[in-house]
Amino acid sequence: DNDPSVLLQRADMAMYVAKTHGKNGFRFFSEEIDARVRGDLELEAGLRQALHDDGRGLWVAYQPQFCAQTRRLVGVEALVRWQREDGRQVPPSEFIPVAEQSGLITVLGDWVLSQVCRDLAIMRASDVDLPKVSVNVSPRQLRRGSSVVERFCEILVLFGEPVGRFKFEVTESALMEEGGSVVLEAFHKAGFSLSIDDFGTGYSSLGYLKRFRVSEIKIDQSFVRDLPMDGENAAIVTAVVQMSRALNIKVVAEGVETEEQAEFLHACGCDILQGYLLAHPMPPPELVAYVHEHGAGAHEQAEKGRLGGSASRGVDIVES
Repeated sequence: DNDPSVLLQRADMAMYVAKTHGKNGFRFFSEEIDARVRGDLELEAGLRQALHDDGRGLWVAYQPQFCAQTRRLVGVEALVRWQREDGRQVPPSEFIPVAEQSGLITVLGDWVLSQVCRDLAIMRASDVDLPKVSVNVSPRQLRRGSSVVERFCEILVLFGEPVGRFKFEVTESALMEEGGSVVLEAFHKAGFSLSIDDFGTGYSSLGYLKRFRVSEIKIDQSFVRDLPMDGENAAIVTAVVQMSRALNIKVVAEGVETEEQAEFLHACGCDILQGYLLAHPMPPPELVAYVHEHGAGAHEQAEKGRLGGSASRGVDIVES
């Protein structure tokens, strides 16, 4: 087609896809690109409408995190989910990149934090008080500068939640972003904990971990998947744990799916386990039921022990 407007439209589509793959690249227009761009635009419109309607169809799932030694619950990671009006669950791997590319990630991030605060209040009413909640922050949000931290603080004040309950997860690449140091310092000054997500897949140095006073790193599940059989990954994980201990940084292992993985991670000194072996991500009512079903709080367990009762081996909630 030699129509200039059509050619420009197709070039724009190819450019859109090229941008999603990072800088210094190019793409030629194809039918696949046409289908992808149209699909992304449709997702963007749906997500924009959902956020306009006070998050209709959006909800937050919580995946428990456990102490590697005691298997006690020490916190949760908040994970946004989206179910469209037709009932289709849209995977985060589909709608998060669209939110990033379109700029909706900022509004979505604010909605997620607000919803987490609402959920925490609901769970407290059911006698479940979570000590720590991890919330993901995208590189696009960090580009807003210190205002993103100010906005988060405003939301927590609005809902009456303490700053110390929240831990924000950023990717390794965010450490390297221009201006990123200012934002990360603002997080620290506000009293938030910082966790580096997918550690081992980026290019951050040990100096960055010390400079930004990171309190936790999350070993990417690609290193956990074949433990303990994969000798190279076992060596990497062991080295990361030893390094982190020297820097007084806690280590979370993601994607723990087998008891063999959990035992290896415990043996090498990993602090916290997260994965399907222990618990799937779940909505607040399921999390409340899970905590109640799998065990009483630490205080009640202690009372049972003092009175000579038999406390079941369940899930205690403890401060991490």
